[in-house]
Amino acid sequence: PLRRPGVDLYYKNTALDFAVPKTVFYAHLTSPSCYATPRSMTLARAFERVLREDLNERSYDASVAGCNFSVNVHPSGIRIVISGWSEAAGPLLSKVVGRAKELADEMSSHGGDDTPMLRSFATQVEGLRIETENFKLDPPYELANYNSRLLLEENVWTVEQYLKEIPGLTIRDCGELAKSCLSGVAINALCMGSVDAKGAEAMVETVESVATATLEPEDFPRFRSLRLPSEAEAAEALNLSAGEAAGPLVYQAVASDEESNHAVEFNLQAGCEEELGLEGIAILELICHLAYTSAYNQLRTREQLGYIVSAFFRKSQGGGIGLGVTVQSNAKTPPELHDRIEEWLTLFRKELEEMDDEEVAEEGAAVVAQLTEKDMKLSHAVGRAWAEISLTELQPHAPPHWDRLEAIADGIRDVPNLKKKLLEKWDEWFVKDRRAMSGWVWSGQEGRKEGFDEWKLKKKNVLSSREEVEAFKQSMALRPFPHGPPS
Repeated sequence: PLRRPGVDLYYKNTALDFAVPKTVFYAHLTSPSCYATPRSMTLARAFERVLREDLNERSYDASVAGCNFSVNVHPSGIRIVISGWSEAAGPLLSKVVGRAKELADEMSSHGGDDTPMLRSFATQVEGLRIETENFKLDPPYELANYNSRLLLEENVWTVEQYLKEIPGLTIRDCGELAKSCLSGVAINALCMGSVDAKGAEAMVETVESVATATLEPEDFPRFRSLRLPSEAEAAEALNLSAGEAAGPLVYQAVASDEESNHAVEFNLQAGCEEELGLEGIAILELICHLAYTSAYNQLRTREQLGYIVSAFFRKSQGGGIGLGVTVQSNAKTPPELHDRIEEWLTLFRKELEEMDDEEVAEEGAAVVAQLTEKDMKLSHAVGRAWAEISLTELQPHAPPHWDRLEAIADGIRDVPNLKKKLLEKWDEWFVKDRRAMSGWVWSGQEGRKEGFDEWKLKKKNVLSSREEVEAFKQSMALRPFPHGPPS
């Protein structure tokens, strides 16, 4: 790695590994400006669209020659990706970042006259408005996943907040925001392929030529996971008696008018990566692996609740992790789906207890094989390396844990009496200190029926608006902020 103030570059020549004369370059420009407010994030997304449209024409020849680029805005900053033939990667990067800087300067100094740039900006803002409004047309299970974030993460701007900002966007404000996102940043970069160390350093210097890497450690954006309340804590926060708090916290929403499906995402929080460490993450990985097959067999195949059923490793921004279960159905309402998931969780605990030690060991070996699978393509190797770097992008100069997946595999492979460990951790995380929430999305037809909200009077642990969610979050504790990759 190459490290200097504001810059971390990781490089590997893979010419002998994959025998292709190609290079992939990733650069993440960490900036607190992008996600500072709903308006700043909306301006950043507008700039992303304008830049992409501008570059599509300018980079056409490169795309025909097999070289590709992307520039995407994330809550933590701007990510640039260049891939293609090694000789062309450097010039393409120079064109992409150079045009980003030029465009930001041109937009910030725009006089407001009717120019092609202003018309392009107006077109892209209108496209952004339509894209944002159409979010409500996404499948209910995706809406449930998004809505769950509101209670799992500390700071989440909502679609309604973005839509409120769009009418007031100006081209000059967009340019100024882009300039802010390109100044005072920290650069995390990865260069892999048929390129030497000098070439990799030249590429990161190209990025530095337009982005000043002066972000101080105390100014890095911070994203924190929230600690879900226990049932008793939720009752206290909502001023309910023990009998009124029947079940975990629920956040409900309604899908678009035409939508006929309901969905539920049920989240059981185990903790955060900082608390569990690699051994705990390994056990949770195995639990989620076993849960996926069990949930699919029970909820989809046997009970036929719907075509979309999944149990998965649920990770939220800030390092919170746990078990997530998603079901989408046009036959059962969210309360019914919620009850079926609860029943399956009890059944799954019994299934774990009834499994033979050899069967658990075989399932563990399958997870180990997935975690330690050899990279067969350059893109696989790049994806694995970048995943480790991404875990450190908000921790200044924290080195990636390159052997993290191998260490997680060891946490399964080397544990004596693996079945006993699974049961102990299940009971510790999901029974004794059960912290759960359920995100419900009702179909448009059902959710807009007269008297729809009347049943809520009997279930007082249900939140139905962003204002209720924000008020409740004031009572929730924060999970520890990750100071590096889990160990």
